[in-house]
Amino acid sequence: ISAYSLIVEPVTPFAEQKLDLPDEDTEREMYARTAEILAEYGFFQYEISNYAKPGFACRHNIGYWKRTDYLGFGPSAASLFGNRRWTNTA
Repeated sequence: ISAYSLIVEPVTPFAEQKLDLPDEDTEREMYARTAEILAEYGFFQYEISNYAKPGFACRHNIGYWKRTDYLGFGPSAASLFGNRRWTNTA
């Protein structure tokens, strides 16, 4: 499960809607409560915004943070092998 705060970028159609968004303190409370509720259902937090049940964390994300080699194939795919990182053109 990925849980993110909504960030509205200026000069976008979404920003023009004048949404009533929570203040920083409320967002902080929502973040903490999200972690509490998910923990009650057996999810653990393995990244700042990501939660999973044991054994089901996103292997790609964990490998990315550990700098595990990976190869991407196809348009716009990214790869990391050793200390070399590259991205295919679209």
